[in-house]
Amino acid sequence: MGRLVLMVTFGCCCLVCFLLVGMALQGRQLGTAFLFASFGLLFASLCGSMLRHHLQQKDVIAGLLHQQAPSVSFVPHWFLMTALLVTIVLVFGSILLRLVR
Repeated sequence: MGRLVLMVTFGCCCLVCFLLVGMALQGRQLGTAFLFASFGLLFASLCGSMLRHHLQQKDVIAGLLHQQAPSVSFVPHWFLMTALLVTIVLVFGSILLRLVR
C-alpha cells in the first residue's frame, strides 16, 4: 500500500512540474521551464521505475507458485547513495548561489 501511495505522489509531482513547464513557456521563461522539465522527468522516472518494479513483483509471485523462489543476492548501494548525495549538494548549492547573488 505504501508503494502505491508513493507512486501516486511521484505521478502527481510529475504532472504539476509539467503544468509549471507550460506556464513558464507561456511566460517565455526558458530557464524556469528547463528546471521544471528536469524535475518532471525525475519524478516521471521514479514513478516509472516503481511501476516497473510493481509489475515485476507480480511476475515473481506468479513464478513462485509454479517453481522455487529465486535466490536473493546482495547489491551494494554505495554508488546510488553517492550519486544522490552529489545531486542534493548540487541542487542546494545552485539554490544558495541564486539567493546570494
